Amino acid sequence: MTLWRGRGLDLFARSEVGVTEMLLVLAAVDTRGASIKLPHLGGRRYDALAKAIESGGAFGEEGKAAAGPLATFRQHNRLRSAITHETFAVSLDKRGRWHLIVRVLALTSGSEARDVLVLQEKEAEAMMAKVAQCESS
Repeated sequence: MTLWRGRGLDLFARSEVGVTEMLLVLAAVDTRGASIKLPHLGGRRYDALAKAIESGGAFGEEGKAAAGPLATFRQHNRLRSAITHETFAVSLDKRGRWHLIVRVLALTSGSEARDVLVLQEKEAEAMMAKVAQCESS
């Protein structure tokens, strides 16, 4: 389970670096780059890049090939948040397979939102494989 979480941290960290690098490149472009936001928080950076490369965005034409893959990768935001910010508990079944229990506490619109995510080992591995596939495209 520790290796699984570490692999997830690595995948999401590399993705965030790529998004940040792209924002820096776009922000350096004469005139159009002035509209690019460089937020501190990682999730906001994904938002800024998505806005820049969407249809009608400052870099909509250049970024149209990346918009789809970025949107697909962002579908894993709940997992990214859980892996990087939440607490985990692990249990083992009678066959030695681990089960992950993630307690999520988020602040949404000024109020708390609590959730529990439970994953069996195979589900967790499949989820991480999807993230890795998105990250590599």
